[in-house]
Amino acid sequence: MGTRDKEWPQILAIIVACIPGLTSALLFSWPSPFILVLIQDKEHYDISEDEANLLPVLLPIGVTVSAIFFFKIHDIIGRKYTLIVISIPQALFWIITIFAKDIYTFYIARVLSGVGDAMVYGTVPIYIGEIATPSIRGTWGSGQTFAYNAGFLLINVIGKYCNIQQTSYICLIFPVSFVIIFIWMPETPHYYVMKGQDDKAKASLRWLLRKDNIETDFLQLKSDRHVWKKKVDVDFFFRMFHAVIMRGHLFLYKRVPSFY
Repeated sequence: MGTRDKEWPQILAIIVACIPGLTSALLFSWPSPFILVLIQDKEHYDISEDEANLLPVLLPIGVTVSAIFFFKIHDIIGRKYTLIVISIPQALFWIITIFAKDIYTFYIARVLSGVGDAMVYGTVPIYIGEIATPSIRGTWGSGQTFAYNAGFLLINVIGKYCNIQQTSYICLIFPVSFVIIFIWMPETPHYYVMKGQDDKAKASLRWLLRKDNIETDFLQLKSDRHVWKKKVDVDFFFRMFHAVIMRGHLFLYKRVPSFY
C-alpha cells in the first residue's frame, strides 16, 4: 500500500472537520449582504437602520457565553462530538432566519450563531492536530484558514443573487451535511488515551494510519500524553478567548461608525 493510500483517511477527516469553520465564516459575514435588505425591504420586514446595525455586534455575546461555559466540553464529550454539537446552533441560525420577520427573532439567531464560534476556534485545530501525522499537518493544517476565507467569499456571492430565505436554505446544507458525514469519522486517539480507553485509541490509529501494526505508534502516543494534554488545555483556553477578543474588535471596528 502506497503512502498516498495511507494518508487519505487523515486528509478526509481534516476536510470534513473544516466545514464548521466554513459555516462559522458564513455566519460571521452574514450581515454584510443582508443588513441593507432588512432595512430596505419594507414589504417583508419592518426593521429600522438603528435596529439592524445592532446585529453584527450581537455575535460576540454568543462567543463569550460559549467561551465561559463550554471551555472543557472537548475533554468531557470528546473532540469529535464537540464539533457535532457546534453544528446545532449553526443550523438553528439558518432555520430561524428562514422564518424570522421581526428584529428580535434575528437578534436571537445572531446570538445563537456566536455560541459555536469560540468552540470552532478552539476545537478544530485540536482535532486536526491530534489525528494528523506531522507531514499531513504541514500540508493540510491550513485547511481551517482556507475554509474561513471560502466562507467569507461564499456568503457575499450567495447574498448577491439570493434573498434571506433562499440563502438560509442553501447554507443549512453545510451543518446538516457535516453531521451526516462526520459521524463516521474517528475520535482522536489522544482523547481515548486520555480517557484510558486504549482499545478505542488503537482502533482510531488503525483507521487513521491505515495499518494493522500500530503498537509503536500507540506507545509513542502514550509517552507523549502528559505533555500533549497540557499543551492542548493551554492552547484551547487561549484560542477560545482569542476568538472572543478578535470577534468583538472586528465587529466594533466595522459597525460602530454606522451608529452615528
